[in-house]
Amino acid sequence: MKNTALITLLLFSTTFLFSQSDNSITDRKLNFGFNIGTNYSMLQPETVHPSNYEVSNGFGLNMGILMDYAISKNFIFSPKAELAFNNSYIEIINGDGSRYEYDLLPITLNFMTHFKYKISRKKAEPYLFIGPNLNIPLQNKPELNTAYQSGYNFAIDIGLGLENTFSYFIFAPELKYSYGLISVNQNPSLKSVYFHSIGLCLNFK
Repeated sequence: MKNTALITLLLFSTTFLFSQSDNSITDRKLNFGFNIGTNYSMLQPETVHPSNYEVSNGFGLNMGILMDYAISKNFIFSPKAELAFNNSYIEIINGDGSRYEYDLLPITLNFMTHFKYKISRKKAEPYLFIGPNLNIPLQNKPELNTAYQSGYNFAIDIGLGLENTFSYFIFAPELKYSYGLISVNQNPSLKSVYFHSIGLCLNFK
């Protein structure tokens, strides 16, 4: 928790300095900032109606840094790096009735490359975006012999946002759907498991 609080403080400080440096932020080709938001995990196992496990999904938290580069007035290149705390696991039911939880991507470092297209040029500018998303799991070696780590996840993000320009900063809430393309499962008792999520993110630039 101390490390998370320190990272958040640094992100706020960096963004404050950027926002004070120049008032003409709408004329910049390059903007920096940070984001914070919530996510809802949606695990999708390959087997339908399983009898030996139960899927649990829930809300998590993500925060990160971002950059916007204006290729044109309406087309924006936006790479991002985020630390995500996800809340999803599969509860395995053994033959003797005992159970254990298999956490999937509990903490990840996410690298995204979004391509944004602004629909209109107004003070409040709606936009659409799409791009790849790589989720790298960050976790220690499992303590139990029955526990397994989860694999990398590669997803495609699609979503929409609304960019609002103020005197010293830009505020842009986004709604995002992330569709996992590869299985994240490394537990031999399960088949393929795909990791999807819905996220609400608040961007400050």
